[in-house]
Amino acid sequence: MQYKIPDFFWRLALENESYNLIQPGDLVYLAISGGRDSICLFYYLLFLRKKLNFELRLAHVNHGLRPDVDAEESKFLKALAASYDLAYEEKVISIPELAAKSGLGIEATARAERQAFFQDLFKAAYVQENYIPAEIKFALGHQKDDLAESMLLQISRGTGLSGLIGMRRREEFYIRPLLTVSRAEITEFLDSFKLPYHDDASNQERDYLRNALRLDLIPLWSDLIGHSIVEQLAKLSANLNSVEAVVDAVVTARMEDLLTPAGELSRRRLLSCRPELQELILHRYIRADDYRQAASNRQMAMILQRIRRGGGEASFDLGANRSLKLSADRIFLVKS
Repeated sequence: MQYKIPDFFWRLALENESYNLIQPGDLVYLAISGGRDSICLFYYLLFLRKKLNFELRLAHVNHGLRPDVDAEESKFLKALAASYDLAYEEKVISIPELAAKSGLGIEATARAERQAFFQDLFKAAYVQENYIPAEIKFALGHQKDDLAESMLLQISRGTGLSGLIGMRRREEFYIRPLLTVSRAEITEFLDSFKLPYHDDASNQERDYLRNALRLDLIPLWSDLIGHSIVEQLAKLSANLNSVEAVVDAVVTARMEDLLTPAGELSRRRLLSCRPELQELILHRYIRADDYRQAASNRQMAMILQRIRRGGGEASFDLGANRSLKLSADRIFLVKS
């Protein structure tokens, strides 16, 4: 497939160097769908691979939401992988059936199944192929417009600093190389060179809040202020990333001062901190060994209330087989 390298590929390559997203020798799984964002990311990773010599594989989840369309998409992606001699992994599931059983809803079930698939691939590469965790990356096709939508969704739910940032370039083994690229840039690149992709028709359905934000609120807001609100939200996210890094460094250092030799939090020392800092330290402690598993706001309020009130032993289920235990002057995590 012949195409001119777009300017934003070179810009992304410089960002990759600055943030060390992908390095020579890495194993990179591209979480690919037929959509324009992940197809653009596919061509960018091919471009970057020539410079950095990493291994690229494709991973696709067939959700079973649109049987005929999903089958065509899978066929398209398998052919794409074969044309570049790339390994291709696919998980075929029926999200409607799984959602009906779990009661979680379509979107939450699909997200959970994708994460489980990626974790299985991660474990296989780590155990069977001897890749170390730092060398295994999963590239996601989120771009600048997705970032804006995510920030607005978090605002609508009532969020703090961490949620307001929206998305990060890197979280554990997930990376998002396209976060500074707009949907318009991606579309122009693909359409200019007639590079095929499969758009998901459900993206135009306003039943989902994210779609309504993209189709209605963001264009209206941009028209009202006379320029793209997406650009302004991206700048806000970048600024808050810097603030979060400083706050996290301060909170982590303070938390470490409060830890006992056994790695537990001292209740007495925690209560000596300002109330706002108590909550930040507790959040950091709970998330220290698992970035994704945080206590809910309601749960955190209950935990802090019990810590401040004192009393006997208490236990709070955090999910993912983890509990937070309170006992005398000890606050500690337990895994089952």
